[in-house]
Amino acid sequence: MIYGFEFRLSGVEALSRSEVNAILKEAWYLTGRRWRQQFLPLKWARGAKQRYNYTPRAGERRGGYPAPKSYTGRKLAFLGHTRALEFSGETRREALTRENISATRDKVVVRLPRKFNLRRPGSPVRMNEEIRRVRPEELASLRFFLTNHIRNRLRLSGEKKSRVIFGGQPAAAA
Repeated sequence: MIYGFEFRLSGVEALSRSEVNAILKEAWYLTGRRWRQQFLPLKWARGAKQRYNYTPRAGERRGGYPAPKSYTGRKLAFLGHTRALEFSGETRREALTRENISATRDKVVVRLPRKFNLRRPGSPVRMNEEIRRVRPEELASLRFFLTNHIRNRLRLSGEKKSRVIFGGQPAAAA
């Protein structure tokens, strides 16, 4: 699932195309990093099943303990938890510690462990879709961060471009 934001750049005539692209690439990279640091850990937090609307796992019952012979029941007995996106915690540790982010001028890609792509045939559970779900308030926060970062960087770069330096001293503004 790809999320995109549409925005217009205006007033950047003083900057070259490569400078604007570098600013956009940096902003997208930092937005991906922010999602990874701020919102990815919430996928395993208490209440994440309801917050992100995860597909119910085999053996889960409403309000009670899971069926003992089901996947969830065995996980509870063996490991002491019923978190949806982890069994032993290996994939969780890998997702939260190994940063693999790449950005271009118009998108960011945050790579997560390939184990989220594994799926038992016929199962309705799709962990790769569940891990990538973004709530509307998270999307709004990321959009705000992205646009503010771009606006601030363009403002700073525009100021640097508009100054003329003579003999090591900035020229007086006319």
